[in-house]
Amino acid sequence: MSDLFDHRQVRRAFSRAAQGYDSAAALQREVASRLMEQLDYLDDPALGRDAPEVVVDLGSGPGHAAAAMQKRWPKAQVLALDIAPGMLAQVRRNAAGGG
Repeated sequence: MSDLFDHRQVRRAFSRAAQGYDSAAALQREVASRLMEQLDYLDDPALGRDAPEVVVDLGSGPGHAAAAMQKRWPKAQVLALDIAPGMLAQVRRNAAGGG
């Protein structure tokens, strides 16, 4: 079975778009916001749940959700992963306060 998408082409396209991605990512921001609201169930002490030690943001894009999770759980190791190196460069810029 062949892949539906050419991963190399996807990686290149998202890397090229990384710098201006935020201006066109309204849907991603809305989904991330709703998912962040759902995290209340993960670390509810009343339910006997502690904050996570490791968090993975798979398909992190420019890393805004990863930054929000790091702020929420400062002791956790937060890993931002994305297929596009350009997006990961944006994660580093945003983490350094440049985005």
